[in-house]
Amino acid sequence: MSCGVLQGSVLEPLLFTLYITPPSSLIHSHKTFYHLYADDTQVYISLSTAETDLSLKQLGDCFSDISGWMTNNKLRLTANKTDFIIIGTSRRRNKHTHLFTTNMLSHSITPSDTVCNLGVTLDSDLNVSKHISPTCHSCFYHIRDLHRIRHYIYLSVAKNNCYRIQNCLAKVVTRSPRFSHSVPLLKYLHRLPVQSRIIFKLCTIAYQTLSSGEPSYLFSMPSLSPKPRELRSSGFHLFSVPRVETHAGIRAFSVAVSTLWNSLSEHVNS
Repeated sequence: MSCGVLQGSVLEPLLFTLYITPPSSLIHSHKTFYHLYADDTQVYISLSTAETDLSLKQLGDCFSDISGWMTNNKLRLTANKTDFIIIGTSRRRNKHTHLFTTNMLSHSITPSDTVCNLGVTLDSDLNVSKHISPTCHSCFYHIRDLHRIRHYIYLSVAKNNCYRIQNCLAKVVTRSPRFSHSVPLLKYLHRLPVQSRIIFKLCTIAYQTLSSGEPSYLFSMPSLSPKPRELRSSGFHLFSVPRVETHAGIRAFSVAVSTLWNSLSEHVNS
């Protein structure tokens, strides 16, 4: 590209996508997986005890090629600002601790305890408690600020703002239209158990992924079960449930979504 475009131009998303496409081919050539979101690039691999050294070398070669591409395009990959984390059960993570610290891009890399993924803090157990705690702390901070000035605010003003936030959140959570009534939504959320809300959300994601095929990394995760013969459930798409042997495996997205989605077939076809 010989020139740029004005900020806010309709060509910006298209030109940026074209500009950032070559790293996708580089990452794919090393048989590694990746997620791209604007200028945030995530590269990840699956580690096995027998091939850990080979996988880390594969990852290091991928980083070297990306760094070379960035240098050729007048960019720089800052290694000391790159986060590296191992996700899995503590027993499996301990099997790989002897391999670290490792060297990549001429820098020593040690796995981090937490990383920030698009504004959400995750730890090695894929637990978001490290993200929820600061968020709750921030909410209570603003509530305390409101308490300090509550004496100078009319009750009607304070109640209206509180109700507006609460009603807006209820519509977002239930995915209701903007001008729908909030009272029945609040009653529904109050009655619905937490576990039922999680099940509802997972089944909604499964339906959207199955009907649209997006996002692709979720669509490719649960595979459709083959239909060897015509059954009453032939019109209902079923997922094949992966075999797992641990409690952590049961909570995996591919297992949980497949099991819940298949259980709906009995009700849909009855």
